[in-house]
Amino acid sequence: MRVLMSSYSFGFGRGSESGVGWNIASGMAARGHQVTVVTTSEFHALNFSDDCVRDFRILEYDFDIKDFNSSAAYNKWQSLITGEIQKLCLCEHFDLIHHVTFNQYRCLKDVFGAEGIPYVIGPIGGAETVAPIFWRELPFKQAVKEVLRYIPFDVLPLKKRIQSHGARGVVLASTPQTAERLKKWAGLDDVLLTPIISVHESEILSEVDSKEEPRYIVFDGGTRPEKGLNRLLESLAVMWRSGISVPIKVAAVPLNDVERLKKRIAALGLPENAVQLMPFMKRAEWLSVMRKASAFVSIGFRDAGCMSLLEAVALGIPSLCLDITGQFWLPEDYALKIAVRGRHFTERLAEGLKILLLHSQKDENWHVKRSKWLRDNMTWSVRLDYIESAYHRALQLNLI
Repeated sequence: MRVLMSSYSFGFGRGSESGVGWNIASGMAARGHQVTVVTTSEFHALNFSDDCVRDFRILEYDFDIKDFNSSAAYNKWQSLITGEIQKLCLCEHFDLIHHVTFNQYRCLKDVFGAEGIPYVIGPIGGAETVAPIFWRELPFKQAVKEVLRYIPFDVLPLKKRIQSHGARGVVLASTPQTAERLKKWAGLDDVLLTPIISVHESEILSEVDSKEEPRYIVFDGGTRPEKGLNRLLESLAVMWRSGISVPIKVAAVPLNDVERLKKRIAALGLPENAVQLMPFMKRAEWLSVMRKASAFVSIGFRDAGCMSLLEAVALGIPSLCLDITGQFWLPEDYALKIAVRGRHFTERLAEGLKILLLHSQKDENWHVKRSKWLRDNMTWSVRLDYIESAYHRALQLNLI
């Protein structure tokens, strides 16, 4: 079928939203669909034609946007790309439009530029929530947005746009709570539940590399407030005071945050060697750092999956995450889950880090079970099967 995809963030060989966009587009093209992607030049996806097999079309629109990471830029792009999609649909026939990434439902407009065309929305980005216990960790404006999600103000505009669209479609939700919000407040019947994240089968290691000495923990959440780095540093300080002096490597740290974080680390009483602040790096380079790690930590507050957490499980690294519904897909056999409710969260997280490090060695049977679970449930092949079934479901709905 001829598919028009909207993927605001889109890049070859990357993780997170941009990697999801690329893998869905390239995967559907490999299955014989004719795919056109509208995106930005944020990761210069057009330049990768010599480095990878690309049998789909990429159309980049920037609209003079300079900083693609701001919410204002995303909202502007969503509004302006709608007109470009309308022009495309007048000139070419598309069987389906798929809005892949950055689903902030209150400002999602691009799908509805393709009036009368069946649609699929999801499964990634911006629609998941932050647990109320963490709202005070966020900047004021961001905290207000989380409150609006709970009302749920963000879903109501979607209902009106869907009713006036002229075609039916399917929404892919990443958590049961998001699915319920969409059904209740947007009046949607066709909401399917699927994890956001996946790995390539070649990335699943059945045998694990030996670990480097001295040991270290890895964390790739960066420095945005909702990623939880401040809480992690507090827990690391508690662990070091208890006598377990294992350092942590923090990836994706912007240069202008380095001095602020060094002061924070010193204020917590941690020595300089307790935390290594690392810049943004290519995914392949970061995976090489992860492979030698003793433990992996993901404590992002937003109720969504974490691409690197799944990659850590694929690499056989003992992992820790928060017990939030975005991790519903991950069995407790493969990640230690820290409760977010109640008091003493910092102490619970510190204790979790100690448990993870003290019991980091896993036997061969554990690795066999882990590898099988990943291949059966979490590969891109499995995820593309599910998304492709959503495509066919969307087309069927418009035949009724």
